[in-house]
Amino acid sequence: MTRGGIREVAPSAGLAPRARDLLATFDGPTLEQAICQELGLPDIEIVGSGTAAIVIALTYLRRQSHRSKVVIPAHTCPLVVSAAAAAGLKSVPCDTVEWYWP
Repeated sequence: MTRGGIREVAPSAGLAPRARDLLATFDGPTLEQAICQELGLPDIEIVGSGTAAIVIALTYLRRQSHRSKVVIPAHTCPLVVSAAAAAGLKSVPCDTVEWYWP
């Protein structure tokens, strides 16, 4: 990715890379550094899927709070349960109620 002088190829979200993405220059900040500078953050982690992001977030929260369970909606994607298990947490399903306003 050459926009903004970034020297890395950004995650493509399933899109095919273009030649100009692969021929990026090697001067300037990395993608992570550019995002940190733009948002004023000390550090970030770029991952390739939402499941990987959930695993990282749940692992961090487990280490900070020393809890062993996470409450998740009973009707959710199975990858959420897999992510919780990968983070070392037990999933506890929660029944959700839909409210209908007349």
